Amino acid sequence: MKMYLKKLVSRDAFYETVPEALFDHVRDFPHEWGHGGVAFADRLGSEYGQFFFNQTIQLAASAIHKEDPRYQRLGHGNAFRRAAHAFKGAVVASNMNGGETIALGQIAGIYGSWAIATQWWEPRSEQAFSRVMLWGSVGMGVKVGANVLHEFWPDTRSKLFKH
Repeated sequence: MKMYLKKLVSRDAFYETVPEALFDHVRDFPHEWGHGGVAFADRLGSEYGQFFFNQTIQLAASAIHKEDPRYQRLGHGNAFRRAAHAFKGAVVASNMNGGETIALGQIAGIYGSWAIATQWWEPRSEQAFSRVMLWGSVGMGVKVGANVLHEFWPDTRSKLFKH
């Protein structure tokens, strides 16, 4: 629970909401929201709401399924093996017995938050099951990208910023 509450006001909350809200604002998505400060606030609120529901669903499903929702960095081996580990980390999680299980919490959080966002505050043009599946799949891709970043950034940072 402490990890969940901390994540709601963390760097992750910022990085998973503000850039997407800016991107959507620049491309005027959804166009029904228009331009200007109020439109950006709507997009930012929508992104944070989705982040909140993703985290909440993930916590509940992970607790019921007895899985650890955190990405476990491999940190060694060749680039192919580490990238494969990052991809796998999007759909496989550690369980409480030290083994592996499907990352039900993560998958349910990503698709579930899109389903809620689509029905609750997205305009009619986005309220279709196909849109939930499309954007949920994009969310899974973003999760893979975040895992790749978590896997390789510490090594890259230490090489770029040697003391």
